[in-house]
Amino acid sequence: MHPIYRRLCCLLSALCLWGICSRAGAQIMVWKAGQQEPRTPATETKTDPVRVLSIYSQPESEPNLKYRFYESAVLRQSGSSSDLLGRARLVNLQIPNAEQLNKQYAQFAEQWSEGPVEELLTSGAVEYLESYEQVLKLVHAATRLSRVEPIPTVEFEGEELELNAEEFGPIQDYRHFARLLVLQARVALAEGRLDDALDSIGSGFRLAEICELQQPALVSKLVALAIVGLMHISLEELVQHPDCPNLYWALASVPDSFWSCSIALDGELAYQDKKLGSLMRPVPLDASREEIVQRLVQTITIMPVVFDAGSNLDRTTAQLLAGIAILLFADNGREELREFGYSPQQIAQLSPPAVVILSTQLSFSQARDRVFKWALLENQSDRIEKELSAPFQSVRIAARPTQILNGMLLPAIQALQSAVLRSEMTHKRLMFVEALRAHAAFHNELPQTMSDLDVLPAPLNPQTSKPFQYDRLAPNRARIVNLPTYSADRQTETNVNLRSR
Repeated sequence: MHPIYRRLCCLLSALCLWGICSRAGAQIMVWKAGQQEPRTPATETKTDPVRVLSIYSQPESEPNLKYRFYESAVLRQSGSSSDLLGRARLVNLQIPNAEQLNKQYAQFAEQWSEGPVEELLTSGAVEYLESYEQVLKLVHAATRLSRVEPIPTVEFEGEELELNAEEFGPIQDYRHFARLLVLQARVALAEGRLDDALDSIGSGFRLAEICELQQPALVSKLVALAIVGLMHISLEELVQHPDCPNLYWALASVPDSFWSCSIALDGELAYQDKKLGSLMRPVPLDASREEIVQRLVQTITIMPVVFDAGSNLDRTTAQLLAGIAILLFADNGREELREFGYSPQQIAQLSPPAVVILSTQLSFSQARDRVFKWALLENQSDRIEKELSAPFQSVRIAARPTQILNGMLLPAIQALQSAVLRSEMTHKRLMFVEALRAHAAFHNELPQTMSDLDVLPAPLNPQTSKPFQYDRLAPNRARIVNLPTYSADRQTETNVNLRSR
């Protein structure tokens, strides 16, 4: 190919890819010469840098397991959670004044979620929840059932009705259900019904698990962690109530699987292989050039949706990019196939489109495998970035479709790792606060050091696998410090004030 023509193709390819990323709101990361890791722009946070929790001493509940935020399947009722949540979705859709309710929530969302709980009783929150009474009953009932499975239809009022079939439709509705549970918990707190508030929070934890299990994928796990985050915010408010029972064992009942990525990653592999079937299916030896080109066009069309980076590309743009990919990547593709053990004779029999499809299929599967294996472990963001950034050190290797695919996958993996760490750290810190409340119930003051803490053990900080940093400032004041959980995280300090009744 003439050098000028090759440069023109490279420029056109860059412009097209820039358009994809710009429309999708993606983040473009550029490596400078000699730079080993990607430069990640800092993001602003509006959270206060210091949390302040005003707590009251409280011994363990009697019986100790009176409160649980999670129960194993053997303690739940038999039945399908998915079925009841499907009914809840349908009932929610049939609420007659849904549009007005949505406007009301938008108007009062900040006040209802962050304002003084006493104001909830006079701001319309109670009446708002009454409109969703049947939905909430179904959600609570669903979280008490043992099975979770995706289902295409539900029986509703004597009819078999098909649920909304769009990608990941249910999990988006679960965000709404989680907000209802949080508001229900706050209203119960305002009315002094602490056990009811705890029941709503427990349902929220189970809803998060169902969200992940029903449609395992990266986006499902991120939504599940967001739901858990809402429950943690509610708990931080609840534990500051003078009559709140000690929730150490309720928090301890939540299993470590809530912070495991394995199910989400397995689901993501299955989802990608299914949606990218045009790329991942074996290339038939007798496939015509036109058939293979169409497979490449179909792959490029669906890529933004598969990697949660926007909507499908229009066919004209996809055809243009397919042509550019064949021109740019066929030569490198032949080199890749040699690296994968294909003989020169086998490669010579393949058309340029087949070379691009086959080499991308093999290299993407291999690269994805290297990334996902590290994502199974905790706190491995650096290793994941290293796997993805290493190929960019070579100009020859960087000019491959696999790097485009991995570049689209990286933000979701990074977001998942950060969200998992932040969620687990918050959960274990809440357990630590409950251990402090139990200690104060026996000693009428906070422990001087971690070694003085008795009654209940302090959990380890998942960031360091060591105890949280703890500093007693006074008999009734202490500070808990953790490391940042993301680059712009300023909220690493929690001040605990022990109050008298």
